[in-house]
Amino acid sequence: MIELPNRPDVVHVTRSTNAGVRRHLVDLMLGLHDLGVRQSLVYAPDDADQGFWDGLARMQALGISAYSISMPRRLSARHDFAAARELRRLLRILRPRVLHLHSSKAGGIGRLASLGIAGLPVVYSPHASAAHLGRVYADIERVLGRLHTDRLVAVSTSERSELARLAFVAPQRLVAVECGIEPEEVRRAAAAPSPLALPDRPLVAAVGRLSEQKNPLLLVRAAESIARQIPDAHFVWIGDGDLRPEVDRAIAKAGLQERWTITGWLANPYPILSRANVFVLPSRYESFGYVTLEAMVLGRPVIASNVAGSRDLVVNGETGLLVREGDVDALADAVTEVLRDPSKAARLGTAGSARSSLFSREHMSRRMLDVYRQVGGPSMGIPSVPPYEVM
Repeated sequence: MIELPNRPDVVHVTRSTNAGVRRHLVDLMLGLHDLGVRQSLVYAPDDADQGFWDGLARMQALGISAYSISMPRRLSARHDFAAARELRRLLRILRPRVLHLHSSKAGGIGRLASLGIAGLPVVYSPHASAAHLGRVYADIERVLGRLHTDRLVAVSTSERSELARLAFVAPQRLVAVECGIEPEEVRRAAAAPSPLALPDRPLVAAVGRLSEQKNPLLLVRAAESIARQIPDAHFVWIGDGDLRPEVDRAIAKAGLQERWTITGWLANPYPILSRANVFVLPSRYESFGYVTLEAMVLGRPVIASNVAGSRDLVVNGETGLLVREGDVDALADAVTEVLRDPSKAARLGTAGSARSSLFSREHMSRRMLDVYRQVGGPSMGIPSVPPYEVM
């Protein structure tokens, strides 16, 4: 039996415990704690990165309770319903005033678990909807959106536009709460010694999973053209993932092994990022793009695919450059242009750093608390949790 001295105002549930979703969740929960919101976290540990474990330790030190359950990555009726039953059992014990689901998998399992629990509003942040993966996922999102979703939360204005087009919920239930970070934390981390030595050459950096979404192969293809025009350019990808073997083969086929470094996951990528002459995000889709904001905080010129999320951060031609998604020539030309023009690179980086101040953790947390109060009552954040009936 779980001992529960204080019932939480909000229970957060996530399947994604790495990269951007993890970053958002930890920052949000810490920011909400500062506003007096009592919280608990339910998570799947399978893919957790070190940043999640570090963040979890910080939250638990503040008295935030956390519970681990099994949530499969892929669709599986048997395992998904088992996870929903386990989560439902926890919700009966915790009895939060609001349930907040993060990522598509948690969104599906959490809304199944909440069905029949009277008086429990559901807030859902997909962090790039699974509709990108195919029609089946989009149909599931629409069904669950109509069954039990009090607020669908986009993490950027452009993601809100995409979700409105997909019509998962009624328009009045769709809101945007833009992400935010603590910039001083990024700057302090960037001041640490670099975790590896890189050649003293023009450096093109990318950060993220080696996955279809992040599209590292596009940067490898662009690097062939960039290397011909900037002979001493070096490329570094900070991260790892399922596409690593394919990316390694593409680099070797292009004869660029001496020009590329793939670091794997690093606990602190910021010293390398702060050293980059240009930061590149070639993603097929994004919901926000934390690493883009971090690069901006560090004054790095940003070149990104013109997709949701990136459009909210990068003002094309002023704080960075946006290129058509999947256009290898446009990406290569933009990177070459910035590397050849240090004054333009500095101008873009300075403007990006100034713009990054608009996206703060405090603003994000206060805006999310407003959403909770819309669905859970105006006293959210005050330690008073009335019971509700589990049917």
